[in-house]
Amino acid sequence: MAAEKFDYKKEYKDLYLPKQKPMLIDVPAMSNKAIRALESLKFNFGEDKYSEIVNEIGSIDEGATADEQTQYMKAFINAVTSEYGRKCAAQTMRCCGHQCISKNIIETAKDQHENASSREEFLEKLNQIGIGGGHLHIENGNIIGVYDQCYCDIAKNAKNLPISYCECSAGWFEKLFSSVFNKKMNVTILHTILDGSNTCTFEIK
Repeated sequence: MAAEKFDYKKEYKDLYLPKQKPMLIDVPAMSNKAIRALESLKFNFGEDKYSEIVNEIGSIDEGATADEQTQYMKAFINAVTSEYGRKCAAQTMRCCGHQCISKNIIETAKDQHENASSREEFLEKLNQIGIGGGHLHIENGNIIGVYDQCYCDIAKNAKNLPISYCECSAGWFEKLFSSVFNKKMNVTILHTILDGSNTCTFEIK
């Protein structure tokens, strides 16, 4: 017997209800990043934009290989950027990043924060246990996150992947530190490996 198709509109009714004003919504976690990106576009920017992009580049199977997801993500980000602008593509990917981080990592980080006497000590604790790339530090009063390599298989395997894809990592940091500090943290991408830099560097404040 075939598995019953998961109905996102039925299971997440509140996400599909019309909102009084535009707002970003976290997308329920899914195993396929390409599908998660599509659902993020739908949840945050509407059914019409979602349908237009799917009509342009097609859909993707849940069981798609890493290579298939890589090619699809390139087409997806390019299409969204072309049709609706870089800001739309960036916000879509940032919400995907909110879902890439596990609850276990967040809870572990919260525990480390509670047991640290300063923000510097907290970051060093995260570095020691491998959360956040291992190079977290303070510069000019702000947290700096550094990746010395691409940890995402899609980014590692792709050529000419749009830089907006790195908003996923920005969303990961945003979710982590907003959860730990219990307030909205803003993350700025300073530079990334995709733009030719040696590292991906993020400012969190």
